[in-house]
Amino acid sequence: MWKNIHCTSVPGGTKAAWYKVTHDILPTNVRLHKIRITPTDKCNNCGMHDTPQHRLIECGEGPQIWQCTTQKLALILRTIPTKIPSEWLVCPHCALWPPTRRRAVMWILGNVVLFRTRPNQELKLRDFIAFMQANKYKLYQIVKRRLLVANYLCVLDMP
Repeated sequence: MWKNIHCTSVPGGTKAAWYKVTHDILPTNVRLHKIRITPTDKCNNCGMHDTPQHRLIECGEGPQIWQCTTQKLALILRTIPTKIPSEWLVCPHCALWPPTRRRAVMWILGNVVLFRTRPNQELKLRDFIAFMQANKYKLYQIVKRRLLVANYLCVLDMP
């Protein structure tokens, strides 16, 4: 699992955010309530249990962001969006071939995790799309981009 995260072409901050999610050390209210730092284990935005899965996919515009992400991943993987498990965000244990496709999928998932674990949960779908475009631009400044993710990230430009 960590090998998949480690081989991605995302910056260290993104890997750190993903590490927190995969090792269940993300400071969610459920976790903070267990160690008696917060009075409740409920989400500050919606009142549901604030787990990593909730924070990544269920809270706020999480369902719309996840739907947009699965549509893009389905294009890369040549499948339907319902075949993309949400567990890949928490435990990325997929084995995809070729390696550039795997790194592109991991790059997208890593950026979803980074975006959704930011402190401001009021970010909208349009903010997510702008965030992904900005990070794609940063990645495309790297000379060895073709070796890292090939042209798989062109799906981010599609509506």
